[in-house]
Amino acid sequence: MINLLKRISSYLAIIIFLCYTPFLLSCAKIYDSVEYSYFNTIIRVQVEDKKLTYEVKSQLSTLFSQLEKDFDREYENSFIYKYNGANAGDIIALNDHQASVLNYSKQVNEYSSGLFNPSIYPLLKVWQFAPNYPVKDFVKPTNEQVLDALKNVPNFSDIQFDSQNKTIIKYGQSQLDLGGIVKGYAVDLAGKILKDNGYEKGYLSIGASSLYILWSNTLSIRNPIETNQNLLDVNLYSLNDISLSTSGDYEKYYIDKDSGKKYSHVIDANTGYPTTTGVRSVTVIGGDGAFSDAITTACLLLEHNSLTPDNSPLTEFLKKILADKKAKMVFAVYSKDGINQIITNAKKGDDFTLLDNQFQVINI
Repeated sequence: MINLLKRISSYLAIIIFLCYTPFLLSCAKIYDSVEYSYFNTIIRVQVEDKKLTYEVKSQLSTLFSQLEKDFDREYENSFIYKYNGANAGDIIALNDHQASVLNYSKQVNEYSSGLFNPSIYPLLKVWQFAPNYPVKDFVKPTNEQVLDALKNVPNFSDIQFDSQNKTIIKYGQSQLDLGGIVKGYAVDLAGKILKDNGYEKGYLSIGASSLYILWSNTLSIRNPIETNQNLLDVNLYSLNDISLSTSGDYEKYYIDKDSGKKYSHVIDANTGYPTTTGVRSVTVIGGDGAFSDAITTACLLLEHNSLTPDNSPLTEFLKKILADKKAKMVFAVYSKDGINQIITNAKKGDDFTLLDNQFQVINI
């Protein structure tokens, strides 16, 4: 359970949130909601068609509690804790959830050509994003410190994982962090619980960056360059029973007190340094929640040529996701050197309303 201060900070750090029209809010419908505190964030379940039963609340709480214990880096019985403290060559047994998340991670790692790399934990530590964030006095690591940490960040494909026998072998001094995929995995399972129990309207939000939407009217996506403002409203009238994930470079970061430079928590495992691509946020609506959770982070590391946006690496990869992964809509927000663009397959006016005219819409 997180303490009150962490709970408050979680609310302040919301990336995306669902908003209903006044008409729906004033409707005389049965309405219920519940909140949980797991994964160091707030989980909110809100339904619009009938009460959340004790059994459903218990199923959700049991699921979240189990997944937190399975993947918490600081919990002594978790798989992550055991792997990170093991000696090279040690074999660690896995349960079903752990094997499933690792299997997803392997798939996304391969799909993204290594951009999604769960063995990045040594770099998170040297950049002071782990084990505790934020630190009181951030000091930019030296290049030597970054390179030393980088030595312990292998290609994730080098780590031996047996999905059938549910085992993983410790690789060198590598350490794992699966926080970039677990919430999406949890959203899919929790959404299934709601569906299986007959709920048809509402949503489930984990940290406001991973959501399962049973049905809703509108989704508002945060503006990454204007504090406390939304960038666009997405129409969801024709969509239901979908997962959604957003990743951004603006939620966790440090400002170097000497240079004033900003360092995001999104770190490139190839260089050891935080991203500088200018891709500020990526949202994927539809498809598999675990995949979307991981792939949106990987997208932040892709280069984007704003002068020829139709065939930039980012644009080409978004097209690939739309073709391969049953995603309904994608929104990538780019802001660098005075150029602001939204790269999307959605149609302005029909699928979404743009709220900041600083941005140019690039359709793919």
